[in-house]
Amino acid sequence: MLDGSLSGGGIVNEEYERVDVRKQLRSLFLQDDAMPSVQLQKFLSQKEFSSFVNELSKTKLKKIDVVAERSLSVGELPKSCKSILAGRKVQSLIENVVGRKLKLNTVRIEVYSWKDYTLQEVEPSCVETIFSVNALDSSCGGGVFAVDGSGEFKQLTAPQNTLTILDRKKNVRLFHKYVNHCAENNSLWFVVARWK
Repeated sequence: MLDGSLSGGGIVNEEYERVDVRKQLRSLFLQDDAMPSVQLQKFLSQKEFSSFVNELSKTKLKKIDVVAERSLSVGELPKSCKSILAGRKVQSLIENVVGRKLKLNTVRIEVYSWKDYTLQEVEPSCVETIFSVNALDSSCGGGVFAVDGSGEFKQLTAPQNTLTILDRKKNVRLFHKYVNHCAENNSLWFVVARWK
């Protein structure tokens, strides 16, 4: 279940428009050479976030269940939502953070409910953005993790309305921990985009 409340102003939080903030984000992003990442909390304005959640909740989802590999529901991102999270304004911000030009490769909705998970996904090197639409209590599981093959890992679990930018280098893999019974009828919603 998704929820949001109305109020606020423009689409993206105005803080992320400031040049000094973008420089700080770039610096934070570069602090971890093996798995560069940064999280932008309160990414959308409250008004835009509420509209975004409302649009997402109407999306038709398809269940994917491959034993010992993954279980989740996926859906196509509505055009109105895609124009926000994969639009030119956000793309420019992501390019500033990672320090190079990017082109959107794929974008989709991923939903994790009770008994859902993914094992370490193997993907070609890319920049991956994960927009956390909502969050569950940590006792429910469903956390997002990146591992680099050397035993190092990074927790990427984030509160609602957070955009995580991760540079997935050659050996970096992502997985979502099993969502357990404590989630009951609640689900974790993400918008995942891969940029080349």
